[in-house]
Amino acid sequence: MSYNYAGDGCYARAHKMRQIIINAGYDCAKQFIYGNLAAQSVSGCCASWSYHVAPLVRFRDGNGQIQLRILDPSLFNQPVTQAQWFAACVKTSCNSSASQSATKLTAGNVYYTSQNGSSTIYDDNYTSTNCTISHFINYFGCSGAPNPPCI
Repeated sequence: MSYNYAGDGCYARAHKMRQIIINAGYDCAKQFIYGNLAAQSVSGCCASWSYHVAPLVRFRDGNGQIQLRILDPSLFNQPVTQAQWFAACVKTSCNSSASQSATKLTAGNVYYTSQNGSSTIYDDNYTSTNCTISHFINYFGCSGAPNPPCI
């Protein structure tokens, strides 16, 4: 799976990561953020979105405490806290008017949900997920790819 294109496809990357997590015997939630978002990708470019999503995993640390981490390889090279991820999604050095309007934590099987919850999409058989990932696999950076025909 490619994380080289940060301009679009977060919903498919998050869902594919969930499939991998499930195949390993675990599950995850999905963390959504909405707003006038701007983030610097691991490739160094600035991406702009109206929403972004990534898997949220729960684990027990070495002290036995439950911890939560976001897995977002398009923005980070390691798991990060929700606070770190939220801050990265409103990077004002990418867009001075970047702002967050809402966040929403959903079950892991949600492929997409609107900010107000009026529209929720599921992709239980991963058809749209795999189509979207295949569509963006050869793109790099934060802009320039056409919209996927998959949803």
